[in-house]
Amino acid sequence: MKYMFSLLLLAMSGTLLAQIPHPAAQAGASTNIAPRSGVSGRAISACGSITSPGSYYLSTNLTCPGTALLLSGPGIDLNLNGHTITYGTAGGTQQTVFGIENDACWDTDQKARTVACDNTGAGVAANIYNGAIVQSNRAPAFSDALFFGQNNNENQLINIHNVTITIQQTGTRAFYSTFQSGKIVLEHNTIHDNVKSINYPGQNDQGARAEFLGQAIHVNNSTTMRSPDLIDNNKIIGSPQGGIRDTSSGAIIHDNDISQNSTYANDFCVDSPGNQQQIYSNYCHPVNGRGIHVNGQGSHIYNNTIVVTEAPVNREYNGCEGGGAFGVQIEDDIHAAGGAVVTGNSATLNSGVCGGAAFRMTGWLSGSPATIQGNSWTVNKGASEGVFGDFLYSVDNDNLSDVKFGGDKLKTNDYFCAEIDWDGVQNFNASLASCTAPYAVYSRNGNGSNSNFKLVNAPNTNLICGAQATSRGTINGAAVKCPK
Repeated sequence: MKYMFSLLLLAMSGTLLAQIPHPAAQAGASTNIAPRSGVSGRAISACGSITSPGSYYLSTNLTCPGTALLLSGPGIDLNLNGHTITYGTAGGTQQTVFGIENDACWDTDQKARTVACDNTGAGVAANIYNGAIVQSNRAPAFSDALFFGQNNNENQLINIHNVTITIQQTGTRAFYSTFQSGKIVLEHNTIHDNVKSINYPGQNDQGARAEFLGQAIHVNNSTTMRSPDLIDNNKIIGSPQGGIRDTSSGAIIHDNDISQNSTYANDFCVDSPGNQQQIYSNYCHPVNGRGIHVNGQGSHIYNNTIVVTEAPVNREYNGCEGGGAFGVQIEDDIHAAGGAVVTGNSATLNSGVCGGAAFRMTGWLSGSPATIQGNSWTVNKGASEGVFGDFLYSVDNDNLSDVKFGGDKLKTNDYFCAEIDWDGVQNFNASLASCTAPYAVYSRNGNGSNSNFKLVNAPNTNLICGAQATSRGTINGAAVKCPK
């Protein structure tokens, strides 16, 4: 017999709830959450299902053994009214439960097995705000706080704002959606992500991180949204992998404050595989982790403040993550990254023992355009870091024939302005605003890569060659080559 939830709905005036105004533009919303008097709609005082459109509000805190609220109708306005939903208190390991859930009836992979399926449509328009959602320390693994799945209605909107979310169990995300066609808006939320492990039973660390199971906010399998997603002014504290990953085209991600503490690889504040995204004015300052990663076509990354570092705590590498920390990384590993614009960013690498690069470009294809211009890149070398571990520019396995580098300021207490990494580079041409390094270029590419480059306005014409490097180019007009 299926587990049945009860729901107490007290008929009120039926007047639509007034949406709680957003606070002043700042990340986080914890100070804006409080019970309000004079709310209207229908009161909810127990865990269960909401099946009809309209306005609802919590009249008390909810403590729920499994899924707290199952939304199964369009047009639901849910005012948490300053109250807290705690879900998954019954524990168990055999089923997934959620704080607030909506998905299609046919989705047996994500659907909690004990929740009656009364969703007659594949998705819901929902407005959820002004309260808190807390995952019990007894909740099953992979029990997301907010789960929205399979919505083929491009006119529907999911709007989550002014909510404080706390999660802690294995593989849990604060917000996860999959196969959405409408618009997702996440604004002025505060996420305390205390999750430590993201592995399914028997899954290795590489498999877990490749599925991005450790993202606090993950919009997945949503590449053709009718309206662009809007993710802004959220504060994300913690996270075992990353802050925000959105696969949809045109997503706008701005003014978020992200400080993940990662132990899994691919650990970026913002991971941007979607096309034509705008990522700007975010403050990325992980305790441990990387900055912004772009591999979608035509995305603009601008005016972000980034401070990154990696410690030797990566589970997959049993120490430092390969390559160390990156402030901004753009790559063409999915053959669609052309047209990226990276401008006006301030990125600082505090290298520690793991090293890294303030800016990293890899796997770039010939003919793919990009603009890297007017940024400030800084490396603060750690006392225990080796000579060849930290870089301002790092390029690898690239053909940069259509990439414009211009007017970047490079500041470092280390040795090099630019690194040509092991797989080499073709047509790396950069005109700097300034660089403080004592050596312009370090070419460590392997034998046979036959790299070529041109650096203008470098601090000097110094070139260091790796043991097998075969590079040639010009620095400030002077011809240089490896081997010397």
